[in-house]
Amino acid sequence: MLRTLGIPSRDVNGFLPGEFNDLGGDYIVRASDAHSWVEVFFPGRGWIVFDPTPPAPASARGVFSRFNNYLDWMELTWNEWVINYDFAHQVALGQNLQRGSRSWNDAIRGELERLRRRGLRVVQRWQFRHEWLGFLIPVTLVVFLMSLRFGWLERAIRSLRLALRMRTGSAAAQIQFASVLYGDLLRLLRRHGFQRGETQTPLEFAAAVNEPAVAPAVREFTQLYAHARFGGANIDAPRLRALLAQIRAGLRSR
Repeated sequence: MLRTLGIPSRDVNGFLPGEFNDLGGDYIVRASDAHSWVEVFFPGRGWIVFDPTPPAPASARGVFSRFNNYLDWMELTWNEWVINYDFAHQVALGQNLQRGSRSWNDAIRGELERLRRRGLRVVQRWQFRHEWLGFLIPVTLVVFLMSLRFGWLERAIRSLRLALRMRTGSAAAQIQFASVLYGDLLRLLRRHGFQRGETQTPLEFAAAVNEPAVAPAVREFTQLYAHARFGGANIDAPRLRALLAQIRAGLRSR
């Protein structure tokens, strides 16, 4: 409307400040914090924000909210010191260790060596008493390494956190869960050659999927997602999962 009156204006997309996590000293910015607002240009003043969106009501912080903070802190720490562990982290860790005295370092190394030998003796006794541990431990290690390689552990943490939020029944949790399922649909279709264009809306992309075996299910899935994501409707999770399974089966049978 401002542009029709000749007033310079623009639509800006970004994120709200998010939620401060005092455990890690960081801000948690979720997909539900995505926001869009209008900015108007005033000569001599620059771009001024005009946001008609009312502020969200303050939500009560309970046990689940605090537990979510612990999960966020664990995920951030895991990504920082395991997934993204690089030369810079090695330098930072080395600088921190150099600040201690040589005797402190020797004491730490001695204590770690003692714990290593003690743990080795415990494992050896367990293996002697339970021969099946000789098979279970390597298999467990392989599964753990595979979970790191393919991101299974990270997805499990996110799924647990999302399940806890879904129990609260909040609108933000409904929107986030709808977005997660829609992301699964996009990845499934992408593997079978259906790539959503950057300028396509969800409904336009659904209409462009011309595979007869899956097209009706994709359109119904997209309609349910759009109503939950943008229309404030309650998400029909069982129906979306059933449609996703139907689409997966249809793509495999092509």
